[in-house]
Amino acid sequence: DLVTFKRLNPVNAEGHYAIYDKSETIGVANIYTYNTDIVSVIISDIVTSIDASAFNGCNKLASININADSNIESIGDRAFFGCGLLSGELVLPKKLTTLGGYAFSDCSSLSSLDITKATELTAIPAYCFRNCTSLNNTLSIPANITTIGDSAFSHCPFGGGLSIAKDTTNLNIGQNAFEYTNFNCPLDFRKLTNIEKLTIGYKAFLNSTISSLFFPEEIQVFSIDSYAFHGSGIKNGSGNIAPLVIPKYITDLPYSCFGGCTLLSIVVLPDETMSYGGDLFNGCSGLTKVTLPCNVPMSSGMFYGTNIKELVVTPGLTDLNISTSNTFYSVSDVLNYRLDNSSNSSLKIKGYMELTKNYSSTPWASTLT
Repeated sequence: DLVTFKRLNPVNAEGHYAIYDKSETIGVANIYTYNTDIVSVIISDIVTSIDASAFNGCNKLASININADSNIESIGDRAFFGCGLLSGELVLPKKLTTLGGYAFSDCSSLSSLDITKATELTAIPAYCFRNCTSLNNTLSIPANITTIGDSAFSHCPFGGGLSIAKDTTNLNIGQNAFEYTNFNCPLDFRKLTNIEKLTIGYKAFLNSTISSLFFPEEIQVFSIDSYAFHGSGIKNGSGNIAPLVIPKYITDLPYSCFGGCTLLSIVVLPDETMSYGGDLFNGCSGLTKVTLPCNVPMSSGMFYGTNIKELVVTPGLTDLNISTSNTFYSVSDVLNYRLDNSSNSSLKIKGYMELTKNYSSTPWASTLT
């Protein structure tokens, strides 16, 4: 046999299996898949690989002796998919180099996850821990992890927060990777002092509860996709939290990137930004103040449904159309504007709502047209 297993004392340990050392791979030919008798598994030291779907659907499996010192180098796709009773802490082994997609997806009783010991691992693949709905520790991502796959941690609470190693140089966060997580902590990429490349995918932090967002101060390669932080708990500008500042190296803010962030209150947009996607801040009902860059290319619905009361106009802005494509539709009836370091007397404003300037000493030649 490729795999030898033995039922232990059926009186004292019914459903407990020991995997002995006749093979270095367990789960070949799916011999355990959907086994509803297995309660726990003991893996011998000779085992280096857990095959794809090895224990997929073993819905009574509650424990397995995988730990940091295990000799396991590979865990295949769906190896423990749907093992809803698998509980306690999961520590990925030091020798692990390959982890398959959906490997621990829907293991809804796991309470803690440690991936920091797996120093040879470079990627958390797609859907790997999706729907592990009891994970409530701090998720620490070491510098050797360069890819967080699509939906890798989707719907995982992680109430302890998110920590990314400061010496991380390259990080690719896939689409939906952290959607519906409950980090409730700042996401401060400024702490990644060696970061060179950062990619934030489509809906990466959709409806997550990160409390604030700070982009790297400098970076060589950066990209962000639509809906990346849509509906998240970002509250930059509230209380003592600094405004959400979009750095100058970001040349494209895609569709609804920050839409629905109802706690966000202050945003500063840079002059260097070239393209704004539609509905960029749509539904940010707590947004009250925006600094507009020079000749900002307004997009459809950009500030739709916000509560902006103050526009800070930077030097060089000559045209501001607040009625085009519902840019400010549903904003409060009165906007205050002020000039920033310049009289900017040539500014022309077009719109359908009343505007007042809140610094009477500032020269202002234009009128609402």
